Amino acid sequence: SEKVTAVRANDCGEFWVISFRRPNTFYAYKVDANGVDRVNPVISTITGYAINQNGARGYLKVSPDGEKLIAANMNDGTFLFSFDDATGRVTNFNGTNFVNQINLSGSQGYGVEFSISSRRLYISTGSFNPTTENLFQFDITQSTINDINASRFLVHSYFNTRGALQLGPDAKIYWTSDGSNSISVINNPDALGAAVNYSHQSVNLGTGTNATQGLPPFISSLFST
Repeated sequence: SEKVTAVRANDCGEFWVISFRRPNTFYAYKVDANGVDRVNPVISTITGYAINQNGARGYLKVSPDGEKLIAANMNDGTFLFSFDDATGRVTNFNGTNFVNQINLSGSQGYGVEFSISSRRLYISTGSFNPTTENLFQFDITQSTINDINASRFLVHSYFNTRGALQLGPDAKIYWTSDGSNSISVINNPDALGAAVNYSHQSVNLGTGTNATQGLPPFISSLFST
């Protein structure tokens, strides 16, 4: 399903590696000094969540504080969940009895990322073919999905296909541009609205080097204090 992410566990010497199996099941594998416990994954099945083959495209991320999980599924929606970094279990956001979909104003979610404080969520949209690609910010300090959706702010739009988002060790968030020699950067991701100081295609990749749709995922909790 094109989805794998990792986060530091509640015990700082351990990690969770999390993936997704269509249509509605998350697998979390504990990694500690003994290696990967591949025999006993924590399995979380989400009622009312159904992803098909095309919808499997898109990124999966856990917030640096280990409390939230976001899954982008092209064609099938982008959803916010709660994650327990002590048990590895995925549940509906804030214990609700329904899945919590992020409102992208009719666009398809692809790239996802949290700010280093875990207070802001960024989602980039896209498609299989060139179209209007949007970058949205959401304030996830809000307690309900309706309030989170109401906080949506359009950071930037331009014509492209789709591109991943990735938090860097400098606490900035980078946005790849498919087929470009440069990528974009959110300089102040923890700010709200225009104060994020977005800079479009300002990071040059060097002579003869082009970006594509993906970026390598890191364990972003290691960047957080």
